[in-house]
Amino acid sequence: MLSIQQISKRYNNFFLNEISIDIKQGEYFVLTGPSGAGKSVLFEIIAGIINADSGAIFLNEINITNLAVQKRKIGLVFQDNTLFPHLTVKQNIKYPLKIRNFDHFEISKRVTEIADDMGISAILDRRTDSLSGGEIQRVSIARALAGNAEYLLLDEPLSSLDIQSKEELRILLKSIHKQGLTILHITHDQREAFQLADRMAVMVNGQIIQCDKPLQICKAPVSKFVADFIGFRNFYPVKLFSRNQLCINEKIIINSPQTIDKSDFIVLPEQALSINDVYDDISGENSFTGIIKEITYFPDSVELTLDIGLPMYKTLQQSDDLIDKLTPGLKVQISIDSSKIIFL
Repeated sequence: MLSIQQISKRYNNFFLNEISIDIKQGEYFVLTGPSGAGKSVLFEIIAGIINADSGAIFLNEINITNLAVQKRKIGLVFQDNTLFPHLTVKQNIKYPLKIRNFDHFEISKRVTEIADDMGISAILDRRTDSLSGGEIQRVSIARALAGNAEYLLLDEPLSSLDIQSKEELRILLKSIHKQGLTILHITHDQREAFQLADRMAVMVNGQIIQCDKPLQICKAPVSKFVADFIGFRNFYPVKLFSRNQLCINEKIIINSPQTIDKSDFIVLPEQALSINDVYDDISGENSFTGIIKEITYFPDSVELTLDIGLPMYKTLQQSDDLIDKLTPGLKVQISIDSSKIIFL
């Protein structure tokens, strides 16, 4: 287990404030948050590149707080290209093995194995300054793993890649993880975090404000910031009309089957919204007249911008038969399943 215990670091006006995380053996842990949250500072402290002002780091119950980078048994992959441009791919992968005094036979064997695993056998003799972004990150991961690292620490490894390369690297990382490797992955990309994480933490202003499995964070974000950051868009201030009624933006009345004691904001997850293109008199509970304001098409989905007196968003899969019937300006019936409302 990688145990980060009350790590603090002050930089001018920024303060990393007593960060504590336990990353279990074999876990894919993602640390996410906006730019400037302190993610990369924490990365550098765990890696041993900079020292914390206070706190400790334990790797399998051994205190590594003051160990040099090369002695931590942690493979590092950075956001920026840190490969040696004057060396070939093979020479880059060999480098950490040489400084650890692996013998020639073991080095050759290890390079062949890891190049095959990373899908880079065909480019071993190329200089790294001739590689694409996706190839660079594959080589960076190979070099990080070459020295039999027990943990892999990734700082925004996909941020500079095109969509196809990102998808290929995500698949590769999940494949590496399934082999039993423990991974700590830092990213500001919420979609990336949810696709990869067994467990994740949301960080802002040098503090971790929620840590849980992705599904639990979706079901119960602890704050407006978390709900907004992880991608909920149907997010509204509310007032209580009664213990079973609330008013959104002083415009829309929602009846709730559950007793509401207090709530300042609600989130309407997209699964709480349903759309019917056959408009008739709105008589059902929590059903409203809406107008389709905008339709945005993606390869696998369609995003609707709706107006029921306030803006709402709904995503449909391309396979949904309803899509062909929808056009901007169409009047539709929108129903809200109040049992799926998230109260904050």
